Amino acid sequence: VSNLSNMILGAIAVLIFPKFIGVDGYGYYQLFLFYSSLMIITALGWGDGYYLEIGGKKYSDLNKYQQSAHFWLLTISQAVIYSLIFIVVMLLTNDNDKRVVYILSCIWALGSNPRYFLKLVLQATDCIRQYAVVTITERLISILITLILIMFGYRNYVMLIVLEVIGRYVSLMFAIYFCRDAVFIKPQFTREIFDEVKHCIGSGVTVLFATISSTLIIGVVRMGIERCWDIAMFSKVSLTISISQLAMQCINAIAIVMFPTLRRMDLKSQRALYTKINTILMVLIFACLIFYNPAVKILGIWLPDYRDSMKYAAILLPMCVYECKNAMLVVSYIKTLRCEKVLLWSNMLALIVSCICTGIFVYGMHNIELAVFSIFFVIMIRCNISEYWLNKTLKIHLWKDTILETLMCLVFIIGNWFIGTWGTVIYTICFVAYILFFKRADIIETMKLIKKK
Repeated sequence: VSNLSNMILGAIAVLIFPKFIGVDGYGYYQLFLFYSSLMIITALGWGDGYYLEIGGKKYSDLNKYQQSAHFWLLTISQAVIYSLIFIVVMLLTNDNDKRVVYILSCIWALGSNPRYFLKLVLQATDCIRQYAVVTITERLISILITLILIMFGYRNYVMLIVLEVIGRYVSLMFAIYFCRDAVFIKPQFTREIFDEVKHCIGSGVTVLFATISSTLIIGVVRMGIERCWDIAMFSKVSLTISISQLAMQCINAIAIVMFPTLRRMDLKSQRALYTKINTILMVLIFACLIFYNPAVKILGIWLPDYRDSMKYAAILLPMCVYECKNAMLVVSYIKTLRCEKVLLWSNMLALIVSCICTGIFVYGMHNIELAVFSIFFVIMIRCNISEYWLNKTLKIHLWKDTILETLMCLVFIIGNWFIGTWGTVIYTICFVAYILFFKRADIIETMKLIKKK
């Protein structure tokens, strides 16, 4: 419910904000979101490493003195780092709009990394209700207040960013409240704690760089677009990406509980669950893509300034197939098997391919269509590499599914980009054939299992 609410709030933000703050203003707002997503790097994977260590435990069984020491050491280190970054930004940045974005990103990150640490503690120990409150609070506050101000005629993009920052700190307060027995207890800064911090960073930094490289896979192309075109084009492409990623909110709702659940299962059960979830996930996503044409036409009417960029959704929407599978299945399973380096290397390889594509399509050919297509292409490569390793480890054979999923995505892209409305008809026919001839038995078996359990 929390992630569904976040998805609805995110959809409201995607539909309302671009219409009222202008193309350039929305571009700077998206620039803030992009830079903010990279701020997690200053924590060096600290929270991720702690998450891996306590995953599957009960919250009541945690050592609260150790947890308090971790939290306050992290908070102090972030305060020092972002104070220094703030000074550098003030001295070196001349563009006033970008200076505002950088400064507010620093303030946002100062509260974000401690909040992220506490969120991971709640998630790893299966405190899902508390996690849900922390998750939904931020967007609920920032977006609802923004909508009220827009109704009264306020149209500045800075307003959106400031309210994002306020929402983040209110959410942090809730996280502190839920973990108050660990946050407000006297921490023990012993040698053992510093050794544990070192161990958490050592194991978490792999996940961190996997996450950062995952963000940069798309981010490299976006930065290239921002530099080689203008903030308006960056704004339009970012809107399309935001629309494509809305489905991730719902998928993350299930992915959140996957890790602690999988840690309690044996390998045989994990193997059986993988194939069932993969079937349900792919069928649902491919079914949703049928509604592409009417959705794009409605969005074009509502957001006429972005109408020319809506065509890129034909390329970017199939990205959801691989992003959702990666978030829900691949990453959850790889973390469960404690093979985080696989995430790192698959993401790093995809990042290298992304840099090459950006160099060729953005800086070399100056072709926005190929630049956007490279986003889908690299996301597909990243997911398929990780899934190949995972299937080999779990000893399951889903190579036919991988081929079918790729073909379905290509039919969607080619049909809607080159043919238009009739392309959706062709895709729908292929989807029906996909269900009847290739996935019918799997769907029946999966539904029986759901009904039984």
